[in-house]
Amino acid sequence: MAEADLDGLSPRWMDAADYSWMLEDRTAGTFYWDREADAVQWSPKLLSVLGYQDQKATNLLQVEELIHPDDQDPHKDRLQHAIDSGESYTVDIRLRNAAGLFQPFRVQGFWLRRPQNPRRYLTGFLTEISDVAHLRDQVARIERLFQAFFDHAPAAVYMKDSQRRHIYGNAFAARIAGCSVDEFIGSTTADLFDEETDRALVEVDRRILENDEIVIRHGEFETGNGEKHYVYDTSFPLEDPLTGDRLIGGFGLDTTRQHEAELALAQNQKMDALGQLVGGIAHDFNNTLAVLQGNLDLIESADTQLEIDNCLSQISKGVVRGARLTKQLLAYARKSVLTTELTNLNDVIRDVDRMLRRILPETISIETVSGVGLWSTRIDRTQVESAILNIALNARDAMPDGGRITIETSNTRLDDDYVLERGETLAPGRYVLLAITDTGIGMTGEVLESAFDPFYTTKAVGEGTGMGLPMVQGLMRQIEGAAQLYSEPGVGTTLKLYFPATSEAANTATSRPEVARQGDEHILVVEDDDGVRDIICRQLSRLGYRVTEASDGDQALAFLSSNDDVELLVTDIVMPGHVQGPELATRLRALRPGLPVIFMSGYPREASIHGNGLQPDDINLMKPVKASALAKAVRSALDNAESR
Repeated sequence: MAEADLDGLSPRWMDAADYSWMLEDRTAGTFYWDREADAVQWSPKLLSVLGYQDQKATNLLQVEELIHPDDQDPHKDRLQHAIDSGESYTVDIRLRNAAGLFQPFRVQGFWLRRPQNPRRYLTGFLTEISDVAHLRDQVARIERLFQAFFDHAPAAVYMKDSQRRHIYGNAFAARIAGCSVDEFIGSTTADLFDEETDRALVEVDRRILENDEIVIRHGEFETGNGEKHYVYDTSFPLEDPLTGDRLIGGFGLDTTRQHEAELALAQNQKMDALGQLVGGIAHDFNNTLAVLQGNLDLIESADTQLEIDNCLSQISKGVVRGARLTKQLLAYARKSVLTTELTNLNDVIRDVDRMLRRILPETISIETVSGVGLWSTRIDRTQVESAILNIALNARDAMPDGGRITIETSNTRLDDDYVLERGETLAPGRYVLLAITDTGIGMTGEVLESAFDPFYTTKAVGEGTGMGLPMVQGLMRQIEGAAQLYSEPGVGTTLKLYFPATSEAANTATSRPEVARQGDEHILVVEDDDGVRDIICRQLSRLGYRVTEASDGDQALAFLSSNDDVELLVTDIVMPGHVQGPELATRLRALRPGLPVIFMSGYPREASIHGNGLQPDDINLMKPVKASALAKAVRSALDNAESR
């Protein structure tokens, strides 16, 4: 190559402009800061990258105002460390550009000192890190979004460690627990809730930690200060991705308002049902009172004894009708006084079968299927027979053209809680099942849904009270059994009655009814109702007894203080005044130990309990009391007292 050519390839030393061009080309621009003068200068390239026409920040404070708020503190910390140590530094920041958006840069700063000049200058360059910074920005944004989501969620969000301590909880969780978020973190359920709630949540956490279950609990959460929330809570197992520790996570929805609304709706439905019940009672009792009043009016104008006797017969039937309605209502309310005995249902079915064949028309055939080895059960035989009769008469009305009634008994064993369609629940155990099936017209879904409602009937006016099935259901509930109805239009209806079985052997021996005897003993009758007291006293006097009457407990005590020959107390349980029936009996027995007492009440719950003056040997009678029943009870009480 010619020398000229070599000369043309000889290197040329770069001047300052070349170095500046090289640095600007490989970076987003450079900066210069005179610390003592607090003067900042940006390179043209940096101005161009940020979209500014001229210098935007001329001192450090103005530079910091352009930095993203989240990056200002990290930048200050790094810069201060560099000032104190004299070291260079690197920091990632976002600067606001001319469009108002933040651009990410990596800043690298170096200290310079000019010869023979003690002042220090900070210079450096910026490098765009758009991809990395964007990713980091997105991650940070998502973290903040999730944090905001959980903090403001209208549901409780929480996490617990393996020791059941809360390691996270949002504001909603703290509100349900009745504390602040700071108090919630680090606490256990024992610190926040009452004993019952804590006990339930301990069991939930145990199932999650031991069995990896997802547990849903919908119920009451009560805080230590008594505040209650109804919460739909879902808890589930978690694992710490860093340590592998077992955790518990959960979400809870506060359903207190919904629960209160459901209670209000249930109360409204209850009031509607009560209105229907009261209307039915009023209708039937008005009919009964009309019969009584009408016949009493006829007696006043009767010309012959035969007319009077006919009226008295109708009055007696009206009283029986009113008493029957009361018994039906008490059976429905599960408050009737039951006289239970150990019974084999096959014996009941055998007797009922004979009765039904006399009552039902010949177009209806009756088939009984008696279970072999049937278990015994404790029932009030009279009420069960009445229930079967009610069911059979309903079946008769459902088969106007004839059909078949099948009565079947069998043993059944329920291993788990058995939930019937209408919400009835039977505990695990042994039951005697009585199923009564007809081939009648059946029921629609709407009728089936209301069949057990009191005074609901599909029969014409005057053909039924609508208390048959409600009475049956009330009776079964009272003996801790259940009634279940199955029906389809055009197919027929089956009513299943579940009676709790017992291992006792039923005694099938029958005894002759006891005939009540008269007497001449002195009886004290305490009753606040003038009419009832007058009837009782006249009935007892007619039997030959000497009778003293009192209208309340105070009057009875005053009489007993000066008379000690009373041999029997017949008293109401609930009376006006200071002394009620049980207290009266207690105080009289303190004066006269062993005094026999007969309690009478229109309140079945009062008449069926012992205690507060009632003793096991006392006799309890439910009003209204027939004369024969009163006579038998009085004679039994006096004879038992004499034998002691």
